[in-house]
Amino acid sequence: MPDASPRSLNCPNCGAPLDFPDGQSTVRCRFCDSTIERSVADLTDDDDAHIIQLDAAGQLAGSAGGPARRFVLKMRNGQPVVIEIDRPPASSRPLPTPTLEDINQANRLATARRAAARASQAASPARSSPWGCVITVAGLVGVAAFIGAIAFTANPQSGLIVQQVLAGKFDDALATSQTLGASILLPGTAVLIPADADHVDQVIALSNQYFGSDKPTQDRLLAFDLSGLRLLWQSPNLGSDLYGAPLLYDADHLYLLDGPSIRAVRRSDGALAWTAALADAVALNICQGCFQLVDGRVVTLSDDGTIAAFDAATGAPLWSDVSQQSSPRGLYVLGQAVAFMDRDESAHGYLRAYDLASGAETQVQPTCAAAEQQSYADWTMPLRVTPDGQSFYLAFGFFPSCLQRWDARTLTMEWSRPLSDQLSSGLDYLTLVAGERQLFGADGSQVLAVSLASGDAVSLLSDEDYRFTIEAVYGDHLLLRAERTRGTSRLELWEVDPATGAVRWTRVLADAEPFELDDIISADTPVWLARPTDAGVQLIWFEAAADDKSHAIAIELLDWQDGSSGGPTRTILRLPTIIFQTPSWLAWRGDVLWMIDENTLLGFDLATNTVLDRWP
Repeated sequence: MPDASPRSLNCPNCGAPLDFPDGQSTVRCRFCDSTIERSVADLTDDDDAHIIQLDAAGQLAGSAGGPARRFVLKMRNGQPVVIEIDRPPASSRPLPTPTLEDINQANRLATARRAAARASQAASPARSSPWGCVITVAGLVGVAAFIGAIAFTANPQSGLIVQQVLAGKFDDALATSQTLGASILLPGTAVLIPADADHVDQVIALSNQYFGSDKPTQDRLLAFDLSGLRLLWQSPNLGSDLYGAPLLYDADHLYLLDGPSIRAVRRSDGALAWTAALADAVALNICQGCFQLVDGRVVTLSDDGTIAAFDAATGAPLWSDVSQQSSPRGLYVLGQAVAFMDRDESAHGYLRAYDLASGAETQVQPTCAAAEQQSYADWTMPLRVTPDGQSFYLAFGFFPSCLQRWDARTLTMEWSRPLSDQLSSGLDYLTLVAGERQLFGADGSQVLAVSLASGDAVSLLSDEDYRFTIEAVYGDHLLLRAERTRGTSRLELWEVDPATGAVRWTRVLADAEPFELDDIISADTPVWLARPTDAGVQLIWFEAAADDKSHAIAIELLDWQDGSSGGPTRTILRLPTIIFQTPSWLAWRGDVLWMIDENTLLGFDLATNTVLDRWP
């Protein structure tokens, strides 16, 4: 194997690179679903009989990434050896895909059909050529044979090729056919776009298409019609390192980052519209919201501190500037401006806002004043912007600490209130969520309520035996996640009156974990997600099965008044895998939860507890 380290190797089945995360003894290949277990046990005589030989690429000789397999990795004389278990039967291996000549022949037959149809239309209506009928029939037979060949392979792109051939888009069909042999991974970068005058409900998802260990991965966007989950188009190869890149969209284009550049793809057919170069890559892992689409402009804040705006229709650069501090921490939309925190020569933070149209800059320096001293905001301080972008909140300073509300349009402070005597864990742990009339802050063992009008803050509730996280504010309901810190740790869900702080009901969530994207689920520890609705709180459970086949989603509705429910309703998702994980992406469309889980895009209707569609 190319890499003999027990922490890094190639998948023995398909050759894809693998890594063992710290503390994890089992890893699953995201391309072929094979499982590799790292064992510290000694080799046995039986193991010696099942050690497999790998080729120079670190995979089984002759393997092309077939059905999932199971392997154990052990050490012998300081070197890793691979032992295969549960090899799949030959009858379960992939069926062959059409050759390029098959595709070309189908194209020629379909072209003949179209030519015959045009000739027939040009002929006299009273008479028709029998040869035209023969050619047309031959063309239809060829297309039918082509469709049958593709359906036989059950390839996920086959339906798209059929659509393209029947629509006469032969060049597109030929291009798509060249990806038939790819293993497709949906890493979880996607966006749900509601229908408009020109488009149906769609999900656009990034795909990693893997052709084997000796060929580079291709990253392509896939567009799906959510009515029937039909593949509409796939983009050209956009690169090989787009994992985690967010997708932005408007009526005409989709926008994504590719290292130090922006790519725009047409929504109509997935074709590349334009590419624009950036001064540096955008470090989204540390720079919150540093890739924005606002009023026909794409705005980025790069890791070197360059803020730049581009015309969304053409990619033409509009304006740019450079910060004093590199590695910025966030880009925010404030009315008709974009802004970020920088710091001056005295290491004091200040806000720099840029007019979207002209790039004209305005600077303000928030301070928290007291009789003894004056505190300045830090350049790493996050802004909490209201959903309409018209106001934002700041929490910063020490002795005292201040909570401030600012007008985002004029960059003027509306009020400032001290917080030092009410905070217990410090501003770094303060989370703020806005309701209709109040701003709520979870601060360790207490929850603060702040008047939006005046800034006056009160301690809404406090309990030294719990640490609180705000799950949601929904009308006159405040939903809290409460982690008990006294004695045996456990999670609870609290429903609180936001006006008085009275706890109306609690729900113990013992032996369960809160939801995180793309998280491994233990068979004895389900994962829950709380979603407030008018009818009540929907508890959505993701459950792993010990048989590695019956992984399920369970739905339970908690009554707003007393937290009671009729119990959960379980539905098996039919996602067989040895290591079951939470979705890597999810989005709501009414009562339908769309998600990407185990490289499968599927929709789940919470009203009927049924899986609507899945791809592939």
